[in-house]
Amino acid sequence: MIRFFYNFFHGNAYALWQVLKAWREMWRLRGRVVFNGYPLLTLRGTIKWGGGIVVNSDPSSNLYGLRQRSIIVVCPGATIEIGDRVGMSAATLHAKTSIKIGAGTLIGGNAKILDHDFHPLDWRERNPDKGTEKTAPIVIGEKCFIGGDSIILRGAKLGDHCVVGAGSVVPAGDYPAGSVLVGNPAKIVKTLD
Repeated sequence: MIRFFYNFFHGNAYALWQVLKAWREMWRLRGRVVFNGYPLLTLRGTIKWGGGIVVNSDPSSNLYGLRQRSIIVVCPGATIEIGDRVGMSAATLHAKTSIKIGAGTLIGGNAKILDHDFHPLDWRERNPDKGTEKTAPIVIGEKCFIGGDSIILRGAKLGDHCVVGAGSVVPAGDYPAGSVLVGNPAKIVKTLD
């Protein structure tokens, strides 16, 4: 019996520590950030929260059909900056360098923002101990709209007021303000005034 408790707590100590850190962060942000449901927060780097942010993680908080909780992962040495009045529903933000989201941006259900490849393409380099995946910062301007189920990949820089269509995959590149991006890979189909 003692061995069971030792193994249970020893094996789950890190996971428990991450849960406690997430709850502490959510408590610290009360009043500035509204958490609908419980997001998965892994904060080993730096995160800067604006005010009036809404993070939806509960399936009943958005009728789009949320398939997961919101996931925010900041790796050691990485930074995520979330501006004022940003809204996200079951979004995944995963940073190994930096992700910056401008004020007033809305991130649709199940969208992913990833500033790195999770592994190299070359099978010889695919060793978890090497850390050889490519990374590049992501910048999303103010008052952008990221459609549901879209993916923003490393190196993407969206200007202010950009719209990303649902299910689009946005590769690295500079996209001017007011661009409407659609498809896989996403291409500019229109520019808004």
